[in-house]
Order: sequence, then structure tokens, then C-alpha cells
Amino acid sequence: TNHTYCADFETTSESQYRRDSFTKVYLWKIMGVDTPLDEIGIELDDFIKLLGEKLETGDVVYFHNLSFDGEFILWYLLQNGYTYNDELSNNNFNSIIDETGSIYMIRICINDKIIEFRCSYKLFPKSIKEIGEMVGIEKLNETHNYDELKDYKSIDDITEEEKEESPKKYGTDESKAFINGILGKIAKEKDA
Repeated sequence: TNHTYCADFETTSESQYRRDSFTKVYLWKIMGVDTPLDEIGIELDDFIKLLGEKLETGDVVYFHNLSFDGEFILWYLLQNGYTYNDELSNNNFNSIIDETGSIYMIRICINDKIIEFRCSYKLFPKSIKEIGEMVGIEKLNETHNYDELKDYKSIDDITEEEKEESPKKYGTDESKAFINGILGKIAKEKDA
């Protein structure tokens, strides 16, 4: 049985880019829709390793703006020895990207498993805030300091306050809104 997941990346700020000359994922969250997986981390490498360890061929991971999050996935793959290939084998990937750079799908082969990333926004073109309002989950309060520098070396470096605030607001609540809004709507349409 294939499983469905939703995921979200939080990335460093413009002020951190000015300091470091690059932007990176500093926090990620993946949550199962039809399975109890619920993981958080700070290194993109750990995210990719988790996919190879815990997901199976045919599993699909949705991001609600794959054109943004997918850029970090593609960069990671290219920087870590993956090659583009229509026929997938270990350490290969392929994708569907239109002429405007909009990413619809990325597939990777890791540990002999083919995992697919899809863009939920393409299925349901509403903002997370709008989806949350539709299903009764409030979008995060815009109190997050987007200019704060994120130099975490381990998950233990994240303050208890941020562990409570950031994953809940930026991962779990968005995931719940996504699950209840998009996938619930798709499931109802399939049953109809």
C-alpha cells in the first residue's frame, strides 16, 4: 500500500543570506496522512535519509509550493551526486518543470525506492491560510521573526519555545490544514 505524506521546509532569512551568501533549510517537517509518521529535523541531508529509510516505492510527499521547496531538494540532489535520468535507479532523479520554472513533480531513487514529490498547490490553488479557514484551522500568527539568524547545529540547539512554536505553526498546522482541506476534498471527489 502506498502512503501519502505532506512536508514543509523553513528556510533562512534574507539577512542570513547577506551574511552567508546562501539560503538553506533550517527546519523541516514531514507528516503522514495515512500513516503515523511525524518527524522534524534541521538538516536537509537527514530529511533525504529519512525518506530512504522510512518511505517505500510509490509513496508520495506533497509540498504546498513545490516550486519553492523543490528548489532546495533539486539543489541538494545535484550537490550530493544524484544525476538526472528518465529511467530511475539509485542516486537518480527526474522531474516535471514547466517553461516558467514551476515544479510539478520530482522523483528520486534512494535505497532502491522511488519516492515522488508533488505540488499540492497545483491540485488545490489556495493559500494555506485559505485552506485553514475552510477546515477551521487558523494559519500561524505572523509573529515569527523572519530576520532572525538560524545557526542550528543540532535539533537540541532549537529553544523549547521554538520547538513548540515553529514546528507546530509552520509544520503541523499547515500539515493539518493540508490534510483536512486538500486530501479530504480529493478523497470525497474519488468516492463520489
